[in-house]
Amino acid sequence: MEKKLKLNQKRMDAGLISEKFPKVDNIVIQMTYYQKNGGASSVLMERTVNYFSTSYAFFQMQCMCKECTNGGYELGPAIAGMVKRKKTSAKGDLVCTGRGEGLPKGHASVTYEIAIQYT
Repeated sequence: MEKKLKLNQKRMDAGLISEKFPKVDNIVIQMTYYQKNGGASSVLMERTVNYFSTSYAFFQMQCMCKECTNGGYELGPAIAGMVKRKKTSAKGDLVCTGRGEGLPKGHASVTYEIAIQYT
């Protein structure tokens, strides 16, 4: 319960997209999560997240490995850079830096595509 309350507080502290990025109408993030199994990576899930001007400007996605602590994927810098340069799309990948008992380094990663529409 405490973890959930902290996460909600982080969202509220981030402010609304309309406040942080007034020219942004919406943001769509498509992500593919990968989990390392032995030496190979396999697709864990695919996900699309939609943000609107009324959404919180909180772009930290959690790692999907239950054992992972303090991990996840911070897309905020990529989005802020896109808005600053008025870019409408970007692609990239991130590796989870979290730790957990029995988890190897680089235990999970994501590839992402971000699309931003401006007003």
